[in-house]
This record gives sequence, structure tokens and C-alpha cells, in this order.
Amino acid sequence: MIKVSNAKDLYPHLRKLLGGKWIETSIEDFYKKRLKISEKSVYNPEIENLEKHTHPLIRDVLSHLKLDQEKTDISLLPNKCKAHLELMLLDRDIRLLSEELSQNQKVFFDYKNGLSNSNSFDQIRFELFVAANFKLNGFEVFFIPRKSKDKIKTHEFNVSGNGIPDHFQVECKQRYQREPDYQREKFLYLLTENLFPRFFNFKISNIEIEVGWKGTASFGDVKTIADSILEKVIGLTNQIKYKFKTYEITIRSYKLPLPKFLNSLQKNVPNYVTTEDAYLVTHKSIFLIINRDFGNTIVKKVRTLYGNAKDQFSLSDNRLVYIDIGTMPISVINELERSFKAKPPTGVGVLTILKSQLHINDKHEIVFTPYTQIVWNRKLIKPFPGINLLPGFVGESGFDSYIQSVL
Repeated sequence: MIKVSNAKDLYPHLRKLLGGKWIETSIEDFYKKRLKISEKSVYNPEIENLEKHTHPLIRDVLSHLKLDQEKTDISLLPNKCKAHLELMLLDRDIRLLSEELSQNQKVFFDYKNGLSNSNSFDQIRFELFVAANFKLNGFEVFFIPRKSKDKIKTHEFNVSGNGIPDHFQVECKQRYQREPDYQREKFLYLLTENLFPRFFNFKISNIEIEVGWKGTASFGDVKTIADSILEKVIGLTNQIKYKFKTYEITIRSYKLPLPKFLNSLQKNVPNYVTTEDAYLVTHKSIFLIINRDFGNTIVKKVRTLYGNAKDQFSLSDNRLVYIDIGTMPISVINELERSFKAKPPTGVGVLTILKSQLHINDKHEIVFTPYTQIVWNRKLIKPFPGINLLPGFVGESGFDSYIQSVL
């Protein structure tokens, strides 16, 4: 059984909040469950389910560890990897906001419990992310206790100070990051079960298969698609694109070494990944990608989030709404931008739409997907003299002070 340590006692504020060995224990529990499932079948769909519901922070750390290790130390995570930077930033935010979080016992336990829960983590993390940006830019933050028992809706926190003559109410909304597409997920593991064992029997490797379609699909097509792909793959030395019924299939064969973006995903055990565009499984040097289909419902869902956000406020014109659109691909974001320009939101002073996910580029620099749109209702909130950017985000990317203060 794998044992996990933290020799340098990294992330002390996060450890103090969630428990001294929360990270290490969570990793060990994952490995224990993962190995037990693998005993039934290396392509058991329960593996995909386990990885999908693993805590986002733990999943990022796991991407840098190997299943066949008996001992590992999270202190050895690469300094510029996404997992380490995510943990460092969260640790800094907890330290930065520790006094504000401790002012109310209910607030403290709501954030503590929310951060440790895989289902609520993304939303709670986003709230801390926005609050930390305000704090770093010289504002005072006061968290509002959630009043769930009497069903009174509340916004997240108030912001004041920094030359502002009044306080502002802030509400943070987030589109559920790992919103599932059950049909495509099931199609992925069914196709995996049909394809991967046969590839290994034929000693086929260094292959990427991409399958896409619009609308619905039939699980009864899996076997015939698998047969078709296998027939095309045997002897393939480059790339082929073809249509099979309503499915668009692309197969790429690579000579070693594999491209960087694939090599970094390569695992000795089946590994399931969800990206902004696709569901993916990788085993050794075989990669199967099922493209996601967002349809035309995303913009409507974001507008619904905005409408819900307005209901959280008490009477005041000083309302700021932040919406994190998370893992949406750029094409969907552009559609969202056009929609809000055509029909501007009403009822709040400032609406900020952004992506809070971290990415690490080839130069090992922190990069946010370059999209921050601010809709400022100047009839409700007029800019104050000497305050250039009220929402608390500064610099070309909008996140400059947030990043620089931890590097």
C-alpha cells in the first residue's frame, strides 16, 4: 500500500484548516480504492467514476504521481506544476483571509467544510479567489453567513475601504465545473473496453483516436465503431479522417517521441481526464478522445446564473456579480460575449465574467485563459476618483497582483 508524506510541511495554512494530513490521507485513500477496482478489470468503468469524483486538488496532485510507487512525498512536486501552484495559491488565500473567515463561526465552518468537499470545492474556491483579489488590492472584506435554515438568500461578502465612500455587495456564481455528459462518458468507457485490449493484442501503440458527433448517439454503435477503427489503425503510419454513420473519426499515428501534450498524459494504468473540450482516456501510449457537445444551452445557463445572483442581494444599488464560466471552450465564450452585448444585464452595478482556472504554459508560467469581460452599469455605479478598476482585478490579464504576490 502506498504511503504519502510531506517532509517539508508545505501548505501549512491549508493543512491547519482541513486537518494536518488531509492531503496525504486523501491520496492514500484514492490509491486504495483505485487498486481494488483494478483487480476486477483494468478498464472497469468504476475507475472513471472514481477519478471524476476525486477532489480537484487531489486529482491535480495525482497527475504527477505514479501508481506503482510504494512511497511518495508531495514536497517533491515540481515547483512550477499546476498542482503545486494551486496548493500554494489556496494556502496564501487562506492565510490572507484568515481573520475575516474567523470573525463568524458559521462562516469559518462553511468554508472549511466546503473546501474539503469535492462537490462544493470549485464554488467555495472561486469565492475565496475573488475575495483574495479584493484584499490584495487594498479593500476590506466582510463575509456574510449563509442562512440556509430559514432559506434567506444572501450574497457572499461586502467590500469597503480603499477610498470607497460606501460598501459593495459581492455575489459569486460558478457554472458547475465538472458538469457531466453521461452519454459521452459512457460511450468513452464502452469504446475503451472494446478497443484497448485489442490494440495491445496487436501490439499497436502511439495512437490517438478522436471521436465526435452532434446530438445523441447509440451505444449499440460502439462495437461496429471499434471494428472500424481497428481496421483503419492496422498499418496506419500517419493520419486519417473519415465518417462512420454520424460519427466523425480522426486517427493519428505517432512515431516516438510522442508530442509533449500527449507524453505528459501518458500513464501505465488507464487514466480518465475531462478537459474543456473532451473526455479522454489514456493507457500507456494509446489515447482515446470523445469530444464534448455543448449545444446552445450554455449561454442560457449563464444567464440563469446571473438571474439567480440578483436574487441573493438585499436592497442596494451597489451590487457586484462575478460569474466563473470555468471550463467552457473559447468558441462558447465568444458566443456568450455576443449575447451579453446584444442584451446587456440589468440590476447590478458591475458584472464580471471570467475563467478562474490555472494553466501552465511551456515556459512554466502561470497563465489564466485570457478572458475577463466587465460590464459596468454606470447608471447604478459611477467610477470614483482615483479608483481605476473597482472590481479588484488589475493588470493586462486582470490577475497580475494575485499571481505576483505568491511567486
